[in-house]
Amino acid sequence: MKRVYLHLIFSAVLSGALCFYEPPRDSRNDLGSDSYVSQLLLNISIISNIYPWEDITLTFSEPVNTGSSWVVTIDGTDYRTGAWSSGNKVLAVDPEGYFARGSAVSVSAAGFTAQYDGTAFPEKSASIAVSSEPTASIDPSDGSADIATDSNIIITFSEAMDQSNSWTVTVDGTVYDKNSSEVSWNSNVLTINPSADFLWGYFVTVTLSGFTAQIDGADLGGTTSISFRTPLVFSVSDTGQTGDYTATFGEDSDYADIPNARSFTGPTSHTTYTSDHTTTDNVTGLIWKTCSEGQSGADCSGGSAAAYTWEQAKNACQNLNSANSGAGYAARTDWRLPAIEELITLLHTGTFNPEIDTAYFPGTVSSYYWSSSTNVFDTDNAWEVSFYNGSVYNYSKTDNYYVRCVSGP
Repeated sequence: MKRVYLHLIFSAVLSGALCFYEPPRDSRNDLGSDSYVSQLLLNISIISNIYPWEDITLTFSEPVNTGSSWVVTIDGTDYRTGAWSSGNKVLAVDPEGYFARGSAVSVSAAGFTAQYDGTAFPEKSASIAVSSEPTASIDPSDGSADIATDSNIIITFSEAMDQSNSWTVTVDGTVYDKNSSEVSWNSNVLTINPSADFLWGYFVTVTLSGFTAQIDGADLGGTTSISFRTPLVFSVSDTGQTGDYTATFGEDSDYADIPNARSFTGPTSHTTYTSDHTTTDNVTGLIWKTCSEGQSGADCSGGSAAAYTWEQAKNACQNLNSANSGAGYAARTDWRLPAIEELITLLHTGTFNPEIDTAYFPGTVSSYYWSSSTNVFDTDNAWEVSFYNGSVYNYSKTDNYYVRCVSGP
């Protein structure tokens, strides 16, 4: 580094003030090759990869005299203007038109001088690769596992896509396009909120089709199809059936508490929001709203259970997340309509009408309750569980059935 000598001059005549003096700066050539302003360190770097519409960016090792007669030549065309930033150390040159995809752009820079003392930067030449095609990354990623059953699909594109084009995203057999209410764009990011939760322990495939670049209609390249797996089926408890209905060994009641003993805690009143009651399944880890939608109180005697269409049922559970001024019902913000596998775990096959542990879920209606799971064979239908006799069936999503919301695990 440059050594700066401070000469302290004491003078009783000048009121005893302490003065500092710095000799004139040495010239660049006198500083030696180890100086931070040595010509050996004067350098220009040029961006190496660009998209067809991008500027050519040059970065300098120290501030540049922007008024000097510099020139940047791009594929044979000279440019003498650009946008300076970072204290005149970065220059962006906006070329005419777009570069051809997959091409190599020739760039040279000359005539630049240092702001400090006018020393010339070495001339610089480079070949810049232009992206050949737009690409996309998909979240969840290909091959990932234990992805939550209620996950969104998030697609991030390397550049702006033509959002009005006839593109599709197929998620587990369901096709989404520009007219689907489940899709939303934010700049180059497309989010899909699937119309139904995925099944547990299930491989989900996501396929992109028909996407083109906004600037030139180039087709999407790279990875356009991925698959991921949801968590394996969670722990389940015994059915609760204890009655013997045959003399032959091997029926349900002969295997008490297998695979796990039934275990619930609740109804539990929240410590802050005391009118909010939940019941926890200690085996699955799921936290249930104790009462059916429309009911209230620890014994669910307040109000009356309300029947909803499938869409209304999903919204009713989602609305719990904004309860208590945004803190959520019972201070939880992950309420949702349960998947069919989750709803089935509440059945107590040792009783009926209703077929559930009424000590933990009082006021349950002996009728069908909605799940979030669509019948893939007939996507106009969704699966329900009857808490009268434990039957599982699918009905039209426009029908009206009851709702019990779940949170967690």
